[in-house]
Amino acid sequence: MLLYAIFVEKPFYATFVENSGGTDMTEYREGDRSRAICSVCGHIVSTTFALRDVPFDAGIGVVPNVLAAVCDNCGGVVAIPAQSTNAIARAHEALRG
Repeated sequence: MLLYAIFVEKPFYATFVENSGGTDMTEYREGDRSRAICSVCGHIVSTTFALRDVPFDAGIGVVPNVLAAVCDNCGGVVAIPAQSTNAIARAHEALRG
């Protein structure tokens, strides 16, 4: 099992997305399923990938329309896949202007 550390919004401090396939990065699509640790639910949960507006950790802005793993129990964003890194970087750069 290969784990990827990912960027997440508050109050989610440390979350990992499980990748069960070898060493290649998994590319997720809207509607795909996975599992991740949800700090609200307190355990590993099933997730569904969906497009969401995700706020930056520092509260200084939002990354619009980014692919995120959403907890199937509480609906919170629990993980951002590595493929969304470029969208996060672009949004951060736009804020710095």
